Amino acid sequence: MKIAWFTPLSNKSAIGRASVLIVRELAKLADVEVWHSESGPIHSVNATTTFFRNAEDPMLERLAKFDLIFYNFGNHLSFHRDIFLTASKYPGVAILHDFVMHHFFASYYLEELHDPAQYLAEMERIYGTEGLALTQQSLLRERIWETDQVVEFPMFETAMRGALGVITHSDFFLEKVSALRTGLVCKIPLPYELPRSEIKTTRESLGIPKDQLIVLTVGHSNPNKRLETTIKVIGSDNQLRSKLHFLIAGPCDPKYQKQLEAISKKYGMQDRVQFLGYVSDEHLQLCLTHADICVNLRYPAFEGASASVIEEMYYGKPVVVSDTGFYKELPSDCVRKIRPHEEQQDLRAALLELLDNTNRTSLGGSARQFATATFQAEQYAREVVRFAWDVRSARPVYSLADRVASEFGRMGVASRMELPDTVSDACAELFFKVKPSANN
Repeated sequence: MKIAWFTPLSNKSAIGRASVLIVRELAKLADVEVWHSESGPIHSVNATTTFFRNAEDPMLERLAKFDLIFYNFGNHLSFHRDIFLTASKYPGVAILHDFVMHHFFASYYLEELHDPAQYLAEMERIYGTEGLALTQQSLLRERIWETDQVVEFPMFETAMRGALGVITHSDFFLEKVSALRTGLVCKIPLPYELPRSEIKTTRESLGIPKDQLIVLTVGHSNPNKRLETTIKVIGSDNQLRSKLHFLIAGPCDPKYQKQLEAISKKYGMQDRVQFLGYVSDEHLQLCLTHADICVNLRYPAFEGASASVIEEMYYGKPVVVSDTGFYKELPSDCVRKIRPHEEQQDLRAALLELLDNTNRTSLGGSARQFATATFQAEQYAREVVRFAWDVRSARPVYSLADRVASEFGRMGVASRMELPDTVSDACAELFFKVKPSANN
C-alpha cells in the first residue's frame, strides 16, 4: 500500500516526534512518503519526505497516485494550517491529536482570514443557535477560547469533516467522535520511546539542593494545568514546602508567569518555584531523568491524549494526573488521580504519600511497565495499516453516500428533515453493523 503521511516535522512539534516513531515502523509495512510544509529545522525521518509550500502547491496533484492519505491534526495553527487546507481538497484519514481544536479555528478564521462571519457560520453549523449566540458574545466580550467553556465547543468536528476515517488516541475521544460519525473510527494508543542517548549531566547541574525533591511539570504553562493550585498546595503545607522544589519546564505567557510568581511569593515559595521557559530536548531529558515526582494536571482536558504523561511514565516517574479525559483511562496503580472538584485535598494527599521513596519507586515502576507495553510505535503502525485497508474497502460506501447527498440536493431535501437521518441509519445498518471502533 502506498501511503502519504501529512505531519508537522518541526523539531518543536511533539506530533512531529510521534510521526518519526510511527513512520519508522510504518515503512516496514507499506510504502510511506512524509509530506510537510516547514522550511526551518525539522526532525529526521527514515522515509521519503516531500516539502509542499501550501494547499495550492501543484506538487499535491501527485496525491492521486497514493492509495490513502493520513493527516495529523493538532491545535497549533502554524503547524497544521496547510495540512487542514490540503485535507479539505484531498480527502483522507484524519488523525486527531487534540480534543479541543477551537484555538486553531478561531485563529484561522479571525487572524488568518480576518473573516468573523465564517467563524460565526461554522459555530452555528456545528452547535446551532447556542453556538452562534455564544460566539457573537465572545467577539464582543470574553473570548470563549480563553475560558473553560471551550471544552463544550471543541470544534474538532471541523477538522474531521469529509474524512474517510478518523483515528483517536483515547477512549473518551473515540466516544465523542463515534457519536457524530457513522463511518470508520478507531483508537490507537499514541507511541513513545526513550531517547537512545543516555543523559550524562548530573542532578547538581540543575542547581537544586540534594535534600529537596524535584517536582516537575512539562509543557506550555496554561491555566488548565492547575499550576496555581500546585503552588498553593505545596506552599500551604509545612512538610511539602520544606521538601519540594517545583520546576516548570515550558513556555509561559509573561502575564501569567507574573501571576504565578506573585502566588509563589505569597506562600513563601519564591525560591522553590523555578520557571525554565522553553527547554531543548536535551534539557528536558535532564529534567525528566532527575525529577522525583511529575505533576500532570489538566482541567479541563484539551488533549485527545497526552504525550507528556506517556513520556513521564516511560521514565518510570510517579505521576499525579487529573481524573478526567485521557488521564482517567490510565490504570490507578500506575498514576495518582486527582478529582477536579477535590483538587487541593487530593493533590496534598498524593504529594505527601510520594514524599516516601518506597511509594515513589513502586508507582514509577508500575507506570513504566504499563507505558512500555501499551504505547508502542510498532503496534501503532500495524493498526494504521489494518485501518487503512478497512477505509479502502469502505470507499464504495462513501461513493454511495456522495451520490445520495447529490440526489437529496437535487430534490431539495434539507439536512434538518427526517429523510437524511433515515437513510443514514439504513446505510449504517447495512455497511457498519459491526462497529469499527470495536477494535480498540
